[in-house]
Amino acid sequence: MKTSDLPVWIPPGKINFSRLQLELFIFPNLNTMAEGGYPNEPEHYRIYFKSVWLSQHRSGYIDGHNAEKKLYIIPDAPFLKGTEVSAEVNARINMMPEIYQEYCTRHYIHEHSIDWLSRNTGKSFDDIFAYTETSIRFIKGYRRKLSFKHWFNRNQSRLPII
Repeated sequence: MKTSDLPVWIPPGKINFSRLQLELFIFPNLNTMAEGGYPNEPEHYRIYFKSVWLSQHRSGYIDGHNAEKKLYIIPDAPFLKGTEVSAEVNARINMMPEIYQEYCTRHYIHEHSIDWLSRNTGKSFDDIFAYTETSIRFIKGYRRKLSFKHWFNRNQSRLPII
């Protein structure tokens, strides 16, 4: 099996809100984490490490413990980390204007393509791309403390034009 065919899985203590983590792991599992769950570690999966995709085998991680050594391997319970991640992502989404929230949610969480959204909403592809691109850039920011408006004004020259 090719590495690109493997699912992405990230241990609870390794989540850092990077774009890849958001798109490939956090958004697809957001509802599970919001409900207090955390995706189980697959038998084989891929991780992104130092600019390279690596194939991994199950480590024995089960609910925060290494099943073989019986050692606690992360500082928090995985459900706690999952709910924290979900709460943070949802808080960041809720900081954005409604139109950004809508397209961010529809594209990244409900997994509608930008083409599909353009055909079904009457908005241009470029506008929807700008909304989704701007929203993910805002969400992935480290310890987001700025309001969306303040962040947007500071970064406007680097964002797609709507």
